Amino acid sequence: MDKKEFLDALKKELDERNPVNKDAIYAKYEKRFDLAVEAGFTPEEAAAKFGDPKDIVSKEMAVKAEEGKTPDTFNMNLDVCSDSLTLAYSDDLLEPRVDFNGANPDNYQIDKGTDYFNLRYTNRVTGFFKGRTGGNIVVTVPSFLKFESVRFSSIAGAVHVKKMEAQDIRFNTINGHLDLGSIKGDKVRLQSTAGSMDVEELISADVVFDTVSGKLNIGMADIKDLHLSSVTGSINVKSGHVTSAHTSALSGKITMAS
Repeated sequence: MDKKEFLDALKKELDERNPVNKDAIYAKYEKRFDLAVEAGFTPEEAAAKFGDPKDIVSKEMAVKAEEGKTPDTFNMNLDVCSDSLTLAYSDDLLEPRVDFNGANPDNYQIDKGTDYFNLRYTNRVTGFFKGRTGGNIVVTVPSFLKFESVRFSSIAGAVHVKKMEAQDIRFNTINGHLDLGSIKGDKVRLQSTAGSMDVEELISADVVFDTVSGKLNIGMADIKDLHLSSVTGSINVKSGHVTSAHTSALSGKITMAS
């Protein structure tokens, strides 16, 4: 089989099976064939080296399918200190990306896999105050991801999340401010020691908010089961529907829309 016969057979197989990247496959093997001949192989040897065009197309389609696979669900943990954290979405990414924007990358560790992404602050013990910065970390995630569990944790930095939908969502802050847009989850846990949380929309079957002296403001709520606990903090649910509410406050104030 010479070059023309090989490429004609490859084109015929590509036209019959019509993979999305058929033009790229054809161009790839046309170039490889020329490179093999330049390297000293005869056309017949090059064709034999590449194998049956049917097998080539099957292999290339399998590779493309594997590249396009995404996990059914994705887990993410984002942990910051005094740096602010912003979650953004992109239609152009295949995996999460971190831009540190003035934060010190040496203070953080990134662990990632096909179904998880973790950003962890690692300077808690040694040089804690020395390592504190005031950068704005932006984590951009692919828009197609379907989240199973998401954890946001901040010591003193602000957290900005325009939207988040997952089975299990947890926000935790000691003294930071959480600016949250639309939050939808089967379970949502909000915990604050002295920080404040503003949530535009909260939709969930099960919500727990626990604070010592912090503040929680919910603009619109659609919640089946709500547990609110405050020592000296304040909780305000402005509008929406809560099927069942369990509240307790030592000296704090809890206000819920009627």
